[in-house]
Amino acid sequence: MDFRRLGRGDIVAAAGGVVLFVSMFLTWFSVKAGTAADQSACGAGKHTCTGFNTFNVFTALIIPGMNVLLVLAALAPWILVWIVVRGHRLSWPAGEVTMIVGAIASTLILYNGVISRPGAREFVSLDYGWYIGLLGALMIVAGGAISQVSRGGVTRKPPGTF
Repeated sequence: MDFRRLGRGDIVAAAGGVVLFVSMFLTWFSVKAGTAADQSACGAGKHTCTGFNTFNVFTALIIPGMNVLLVLAALAPWILVWIVVRGHRLSWPAGEVTMIVGAIASTLILYNGVISRPGAREFVSLDYGWYIGLLGALMIVAGGAISQVSRGGVTRKPPGTF
């Protein structure tokens, strides 16, 4: 194990993973007075939703286990750190999969905050945890991209190119 192999991108991605994981415990949505359905968007009698209790049965129909997917996305940069520190050889550029996982997490967060917000839009608003979670996911994307570029990027060309 050689921690000197870690680059700036690996550290940024790992920090993004920590930020994303911590954001799951913070308030993602706030519910104002509205209909009974809006007031139960976070659960019975709750007026705020964390990242873990936001994604309940209603979003599970669209994206099953999204809170689990976001936790796994937060772990992806740490797997990259493990691979880099141990010096494992990969058949793809290091950081590429981490960047893709971060992009997927960013898309899921944006979708559930902008397009498919729980409850009625006029009664449910975004809170600081949602923004912090999005920041963490974008840090994972940036860290994976920096890691990939700093290690030489893609060395193979797709078929049919010069």
